[in-house]
Amino acid sequence: TPTNSPRSATIVSASGTSQTIPLPPGATSSEGVDVNARNQFLLSTTGAGLGSSIWYKGSNTFRQLADPIGGRWLIAPSRFNDIGDVVGLGITISAPIPEPMLWVIDTGYTFRELLGGAYPAGWTAMGHPLAINDNGYILGFGTHNGQQKYFVMKPVGLWHP
Repeated sequence: TPTNSPRSATIVSASGTSQTIPLPPGATSSEGVDVNARNQFLLSTTGAGLGSSIWYKGSNTFRQLADPIGGRWLIAPSRFNDIGDVVGLGITISAPIPEPMLWVIDTGYTFRELLGGAYPAGWTAMGHPLAINDNGYILGFGTHNGQQKYFVMKPVGLWHP
């Protein structure tokens, strides 16, 4: 990422050539977070009303990971899979404190929602999702019985066929 303003993510190939990813509409800066096998790039973006974005290199288009009408924004993406599902930290209008979130297609789900409103017994926090694979398994860490532990979970009912 260049140090001048506005900052934009840059792709550098093995041969040394580079390409600057354009800023999404309304963005003031972007930072590259992850890339998948479908030539999609996960960006952490800043700007009014923005969360994160996925840039589709082939079509030079963006998908924002924000739903202002539903009141959800993915603000700190961690990783995404080859399907395009993203995990990271997000906020909702009802809970403006960052919490773990899964973004599937155009909707964000907090982990509390995915778990029926409460964390499993012993878990006081599912602090941060680290990665998601193509089968929907999410790796993260949190607090279980007062100790930092890793967890693996798989949401059911909303996954891709």
